[in-house]
Amino acid sequence: MASVVLAAISVLFIRIVPAIAKHKAAQQPSQQEQRFAFWYEDWKPDTWDKLQPANVLIGVPANAVAEIHGKGGSALHYVTFYQAKFGTVFLKSQDDLAAVGFHTPQGYLPSAFGGENNYVLCSNSQELRTRALAYVDEIIRTKKFDGLFVDNTYLPPATTQVCDAKHAHVTPGENGGSAYVDLLGAVYSAVKKVNPSAVVMINPGNPAKFMLQSHGHTAWDFSDYTLWESYGYASAVGAGHDRWKQTIEASFDLAKSPNAQRVLALSYPKTDTEALYSYAVASAFGFRYTANLGVSEQGKEGAGGHYGIFAPKLPNLIGSPANPPPAPGTTVLKREYKNGTCIVNLGQSDYVVVADRSATLYAENGSSKLQKGQRYSLPPGKSAILKY
Repeated sequence: MASVVLAAISVLFIRIVPAIAKHKAAQQPSQQEQRFAFWYEDWKPDTWDKLQPANVLIGVPANAVAEIHGKGGSALHYVTFYQAKFGTVFLKSQDDLAAVGFHTPQGYLPSAFGGENNYVLCSNSQELRTRALAYVDEIIRTKKFDGLFVDNTYLPPATTQVCDAKHAHVTPGENGGSAYVDLLGAVYSAVKKVNPSAVVMINPGNPAKFMLQSHGHTAWDFSDYTLWESYGYASAVGAGHDRWKQTIEASFDLAKSPNAQRVLALSYPKTDTEALYSYAVASAFGFRYTANLGVSEQGKEGAGGHYGIFAPKLPNLIGSPANPPPAPGTTVLKREYKNGTCIVNLGQSDYVVVADRSATLYAENGSSKLQKGQRYSLPPGKSAILKY
C-alpha cells in the first residue's frame, strides 16, 4: 500500500493456466474462520493478544512467524512488484536500472508514490523475474510464511506503456499491465508449488473499477484474495478521510460478482463508531473486513493509517451471507449471517429495527440487549448489528 514501500521482486515467467482459474473458494491456511489483520509495526510479546480474534496476519516480520504458527495463525509476507529503491535486493543500484527498470523515451519511470530513487520495475524484465524465484522459495519454504501480500498492483502510466529498455523481455512488445498479470501468474505458480495451501493476496486499490488482463486472464485468476484499500475511510487527513459515497456506489456492482467473498475491505477508521460502520457496510455487501496497519497514530492527525486496533470490539459475524446482496438504489442495507444481522441506513429518515429474537445490539452508543419484538430506531447514515 501507498504508505509502505519495500523491496520489489518478480519471478521467472511460467505460462500457466491455474487449476483454480475460476475460484469456487479461496485457499484456506486453516479450517477455522479467517479473521484478517494488518500489522506493519514491531512485533512485541503482547501483539498477538491485542489483535485477537485475527488469525491471518499480514505484513508481519519474519521473527513473528513461529509465534503466529504456535498460536494456530497464519502469516502473509509483504512484497511489491511495482517499485523499488536503490540498495534493495531487487534494485541494487543506479546501474541496475538497466536490468530491471521500466524505461520510456523520457527515461526510467519514477514510482507514482514518489520518494528518492524510487523507480517502477519492468514486469516484463527477464532478469527481474529470474531473481524472484529464489526469493519466493526463501519466503515460503525457508522462512515459513503462509503466503504473500502483493501490494501496489501495477499502476498507470506503466500499465499501458511498453518498456523500451535494452534488457531481455519475456514477451517483447507487451505492455506493462499485461506483463504484470503474466508475472503474477508466475509468482502464484511458484508459491503454490512450495505450499499449495499458501495464500496470495493482491492490492489493486479498488478492485471494483480496476483489474489488469493478459491472454484471457485477469489478476483475479492469480490471487486468492483481493484487497480493497481505503474502503469507506481513507488514511487521509481532513475531508479526504470519508470516501463513502463512491465506495458504496462501487460496492453494489462488485457485491453481485462471484468474487465478492474474495474481497478484503481494508478501512482506516479512527474511532469505534467508524469501525462499526465500515465493518457493517462491508458485511452488508458480503466482503471480508480488516482495519488499519498499527497503533502509532492512534488519536493523532496522521495520514499513515496506523489508527488503532478495533477488531476485538467488533461483533464478528460468522460465515457467508444467507441472503442475496443489496440491489442498487437500496436505502437500507440488510444482510443475514449465521449468528446475526447487519443493517446500514442509507436513507433520509429513521429505520425501525425489530428484533425477531433475543439479541445483542451493537450500535453507535455501544452494545445493549434487545428482547424479541423490541424496537430500535436507526438514524440515517448509521449502522447496527444484531448478534444472536
